[in-house]
Amino acid sequence: MSSLTDQKIESGIEKAWGELETFYDRIFVKVKPTEEMWAEILVLEEVLVTALKERPLTSMQIRALMVNHTKTFKKVFLDAKESGGVAERSRAPVS
Repeated sequence: MSSLTDQKIESGIEKAWGELETFYDRIFVKVKPTEEMWAEILVLEEVLVTALKERPLTSMQIRALMVNHTKTFKKVFLDAKESGGVAERSRAPVS
């Protein structure tokens, strides 16, 4: 049986992943992220998992962790796009 905190975490993760999937699909439909980008994302995931293991966690803390994770995830991809690491789906790859 899962606790109320676990249920709130699961709900927060589902909401965040929906937002991240929409963001990813909209920006990077035709472009694959680099290995470096995925390495950064894995570090972000580990930070999030570690933070979510802490107990007790309030609803506000869970929301803040998920918002921070979402913003940081998007920043990794947008920084790569702006630096020429990836191209927008509507444009040619950056040389």
